[in-house]
Amino acid sequence: MNEETHPVVSAALGVLGVGGAVYLTWCTIIAFVGGTTPLLGWRQEGSLGAGLFWIFVIDPIVSTVLIWVSALVVLPLSALFKR
Repeated sequence: MNEETHPVVSAALGVLGVGGAVYLTWCTIIAFVGGTTPLLGWRQEGSLGAGLFWIFVIDPIVSTVLIWVSALVVLPLSALFKR
């Protein structure tokens, strides 16, 4: 069965995907240069080791959480806008 996705669901997926990518990139840059991580409030000194740790350990965890959050948002929308 080939079903098309409703434009509202596609837009929500796009916004959540781009927002998540921008957030993870922003947090990774902060891990390298130092500062406070947005939304999480973690203060980081910034170093090569912290940046690499963020890329290989924290980024996969946060991206998995963001995928599940986006699924929790999009699944009800797709059921609501089912054609």
